Amino acid sequence: MEGFIIKKIQKNRLVELTIASLFIILFTVGLYRLNYKNTDNKIIYDVGAMDQLKVLTNGSEIKHDIIVENDTINNISFMIAEYSKVKEQSLTLKIYDNNNLILNKVQNISNLNNDKLITFDFKDIKIEADKKYYFTLNYLAPDNTELMLWKNDLKDENLSFYINGEQIKSQLCQSIGYKKTYKFQYVFLGIILISLIGLFIKHTMINLNKNTIKSSSIYLIMLTSLIILNKELFYESRNIDFTNISIVLSSGLLIYLLLLCGNKLKEEYQKVYTTIMFLLVPLVLLFIIETFNNNILFDMNIKIIILNYLCILMLQIFIFCIVKRINIAIIANSIIFYLISIVYYFTFLFRGTPILPTDIYGIKTARNVMMNYDIRMDFKIISMIIILGLLIVGCLQANYIIQDKKNRIKLKLLMAIFLSVFVITIKFSFDFAGVSVNLWRQDLGCKENGAIVNFIANMKYLKIEKPNNYSNEKVSEIIDTYVDSDIVTDYSNEIKPNIIAIMNESFADFDIINKIDTNKDYMPFIRNLKENTIKGNLFVPTFGGGTALSEWEFLTGNNTSFIPAGSTPYQQYIHSSSDNIASNLKLQGYKTIAIHPLEGDGWNRENVYKLFNFDKFITIDDFENPEKLRYMYISDKDNYKKLIEEYESKSENDRMFIFNVTIQNHGGYSTDNSVFNDEINLIDRNYDDVNEYLTLIKKSDEAFQELVDYFSNKTEPTVILMFGDHYPSINNAFYEDIYGKSLQDLSIEEDQRRYTVPFIIWANYDINEGYIERISANYLSTLLLEVANQPLTGYNKFLKSLYNKYPVINKNIYIDSNGEYNQIIEGNEPSEINDYEIIQYNNMFDNKKNQNVFFEPN
Repeated sequence: MEGFIIKKIQKNRLVELTIASLFIILFTVGLYRLNYKNTDNKIIYDVGAMDQLKVLTNGSEIKHDIIVENDTINNISFMIAEYSKVKEQSLTLKIYDNNNLILNKVQNISNLNNDKLITFDFKDIKIEADKKYYFTLNYLAPDNTELMLWKNDLKDENLSFYINGEQIKSQLCQSIGYKKTYKFQYVFLGIILISLIGLFIKHTMINLNKNTIKSSSIYLIMLTSLIILNKELFYESRNIDFTNISIVLSSGLLIYLLLLCGNKLKEEYQKVYTTIMFLLVPLVLLFIIETFNNNILFDMNIKIIILNYLCILMLQIFIFCIVKRINIAIIANSIIFYLISIVYYFTFLFRGTPILPTDIYGIKTARNVMMNYDIRMDFKIISMIIILGLLIVGCLQANYIIQDKKNRIKLKLLMAIFLSVFVITIKFSFDFAGVSVNLWRQDLGCKENGAIVNFIANMKYLKIEKPNNYSNEKVSEIIDTYVDSDIVTDYSNEIKPNIIAIMNESFADFDIINKIDTNKDYMPFIRNLKENTIKGNLFVPTFGGGTALSEWEFLTGNNTSFIPAGSTPYQQYIHSSSDNIASNLKLQGYKTIAIHPLEGDGWNRENVYKLFNFDKFITIDDFENPEKLRYMYISDKDNYKKLIEEYESKSENDRMFIFNVTIQNHGGYSTDNSVFNDEINLIDRNYDDVNEYLTLIKKSDEAFQELVDYFSNKTEPTVILMFGDHYPSINNAFYEDIYGKSLQDLSIEEDQRRYTVPFIIWANYDINEGYIERISANYLSTLLLEVANQPLTGYNKFLKSLYNKYPVINKNIYIDSNGEYNQIIEGNEPSEINDYEIIQYNNMFDNKKNQNVFFEPN
């Protein structure tokens, strides 16, 4: 019997050592592939020590001083350690004499012929010998792509490069916007190696019972399926990426082995181990969530790190107080925060802003939009899944139970007190850590505060506070000034036209940010439209998404500067009839129609449009076999056909107000899902998503021309307004490219350019033509009513007066009539802007004392 047991133990140890040996093989293969091996996709040359490499990621820019003995430069080369042949990679070289640019050259990395060097060839540049110049290198690439260049040696920060074929020793200047990067591969390979050492030392006997074998086998099948099916992660250019496969597989097998090792820790170690896991896991979860938010955890302020850590720990304590099992509390907390991390990751990926408390109201819209995005499981997600798996497996052993009932009660009481104290003192804790909400740039706030703390800090804005100086008397004073005002329109005639307002999805002009070069004009008709036309620059409150905000400002004349950041009035604040341009025109005898060729429940439009007094709402269900250029997005051309169809169905004496929100240009710009070839292409820039977007804008321009041509041939007077709701959600590298700097370094004026879109008002009869340099979306409906010669409400008159002093109030900034930019600071804003906030609050939230007369035409 004794011999049998010994043989059993030896057999089980042999199984364990066999699996551990497999780990070592996979570890070695992964490390080898990572550092020394070539594939058709990834070119790697003797990487060696990481300290000897300069790692560039998307947006990285480095700056060097150079002194050259010769008076001519005709090429510069840089030594490559590693690069990938994925598309959309480029390296831009700029040479400066002081601050004067003397060379700007772009090299497409994916098409390199010489795999040892990146060489910039150019015509001879005359320079002064022995004079100090400097150059910059800017790397643009898809996320998770890196370029590694050699430095001179391990301790030297200078790049190794050649001018005219001669190696240069140069001095590295201060890094500009240099981004640190972590190679997850090394982290996980290190984890695996440490775990292997521990397994060899431990010599655990494997308990191969049937249930363990069964569950573990299912796990192995799932892991294998993941590798086979996920071609984006593991297969590139028809070549197997052994690096990723060996890392994921070996990490997965480590979890598998730990599942098989079912022995409990000795009791004297159990208490210590459970305590360590209870305190350590929240820190790992913080690392995961900040990684998904592109934050480098240990670059954050230590107070902010501790505060975020405590927030995660508090939820874990709360769960423990409910479930009464430490390991279950840790595992549940881990899963919750991993799911939160995933949601954060995709939210930022698709719209460029972090999650805020009010996003819960936009779940339906998010569902409809997400259906049309190409969601892929990238290496970052897989890496974090592996860490989560290791955490969960590790937590299975954290099952120490206090046997004494009194001690259990004391522990729970202590945790409850700790949790209560934290909740009570959270405001003080936030103030102590220096937490502040960045209403101007929530993405920067998320980086400064951390994802969890930034989310919690924004919760205070869920409740709308009364503005400064708010009182019934103040409201009456403002209203009395304008309700019987003799303010008149600038467009006085007796025509009562049809009014069409088109908010064109993601319609923008990059030239507003900075002039771009394309093979041909992408909006030639609109640029050349002059007769009976008013054009200008419209400031909108959102970027890359959030259509409903621009829509709400236009229809109501209200302003998002006076509501919590991230909130959407359509979702949260509109629960009864609300004054707007449609209800105004309905009182004038207009038939009111809304058109949006997508599902009607997006942004709660079905309910809102009823409360806005629209007679009819046309959605995608009302279109028959429409043209779709991408995904399920109906083209502007067929959208306008439906608009014309509605116009032609009216009786001769009817007048119509049609508000049309298009969908053709919606985000998700991938040539794999379009049914057309890119007609517009950037010159000297390589961004496939931008080329597709610009081609869509060209098609919008053509569709708008057809609409204008149609109404040009109609005798019935008609006014058409078209404006964009926001800029497109595309690669941030492109925006940084045309700005010439990181988005985080933009001034207020520069940042507002990406919130500035074109607008066009055209009529098929004589109107005063003009160009408006700047106007924000909240004023646009008042301008449209003026052009159409419609009576103004007291609110419209107030807005018209306010516009003359402050033509832009947008995204917590205002621009005065002299073009000066200022931030809106509560308590220090101009009195007229404070009056605006008071009137808006009264109209939206003070239902008992709402002054409806102010919103009726007179």
